[in-house]
Amino acid sequence: MPDSSQDRTALARVVRALHPYLVELVFVGGWAHRLLALHELAGALDFQPLMTSDADIATEGRSRVQGSSMRDLLRQNGFTEELSGDERPPVTGYRLGEEEGALYVEFLAPQAGGPTRRDGSSDATIEVAGITAQKLKYLEVLLTEPWRVRLNDANGFPLGEDGISIKVPNPPAYLMHKVLVLRDRRSGKQPKDVLYIHDTILMFSNAFDELHVQAKLVAKSMHPRWMRTFHDRRAEFFGRLDDRLRNAERIARESGRASPPTADQIRLVCQQGLEHIFGSKTDDR
Repeated sequence: MPDSSQDRTALARVVRALHPYLVELVFVGGWAHRLLALHELAGALDFQPLMTSDADIATEGRSRVQGSSMRDLLRQNGFTEELSGDERPPVTGYRLGEEEGALYVEFLAPQAGGPTRRDGSSDATIEVAGITAQKLKYLEVLLTEPWRVRLNDANGFPLGEDGISIKVPNPPAYLMHKVLVLRDRRSGKQPKDVLYIHDTILMFSNAFDELHVQAKLVAKSMHPRWMRTFHDRRAEFFGRLDDRLRNAERIARESGRASPPTADQIRLVCQQGLEHIFGSKTDDR
C-alpha cells in the first residue's frame, strides 16, 4: 500500500485540531514509525514504510492546558466521536470519514498501578481534557525523552511553509516498547510489530552511536525490572526463528519491497541492531 497524501492530510487535520495540546502529547504507534523518517538522523529507505489508518496519541494522563477540550477541538474539526468497551469512562475514539482519509484517533495513558482498583472495579481508562484514554502498561517508555519532528507543506503535510512541530518517541524508546509489549499483542499483530522493529533499526542504522547514548537515558528512567524484562524478551524473540518472524517475512514480501528480507535476515537485523543500540543486559548495571 503506497504512502498516501490523503493519509498525511488526515493526520494534519489532527495536528491542527490539537495544536494547543501538542506540548503534552506524543504521537505513537504505527504513525510514529512513519514520522520518525522525517528526523534528521533517519536514513532513507528503499521501500515505503508500513501503513496504518490509526493514529495513537499518548498523554501523561493529565493536562494543564486551558481553554477548549481536546474532545471539543476534534469535533469542531470534523471528527466523529465513537464510544467502545464496558469501561467507565468508556474508551473514546475519533474518526474521519472515508472521503477525508479514514483516520481513526485513539488516546493512551500510562497504567500506574494494576488494571483494577481496590474495590475490584476496572481501572482501564482515564479522562483527560474531555477525551478518554486507555491505560496501558509500559506506556511511560514512549513518553521518555521524546524527539520532535516538523510537519509542513514540504514533507507532504498541508500545515503551511513553517509547519507545526510534534513529539514522537525517540527510536530506542520506540523499540524498547515494541519488545516489551510484543508478547501481549494479538497474535495477528505481532509479525507486523516485528517488522516495525526491523524497519526502524534499518532507518537509523547509520546513527547507532547517537541512539546508544539515547538508549542509556531511556534505561536510566526505567525501573530495573522493566529493563531486565526487555533484555530477556529481546533474547527470546530474536534468538531463534519462529512463526512471528516467518509471518513478518510474508508481510515484507507482500508490501512490494524490491528485496524483501527473509525471516532469518529480519531476526539478525533485530538481534544485532538492538545489541548495538542497547548493549548487553549487564550494561544497565
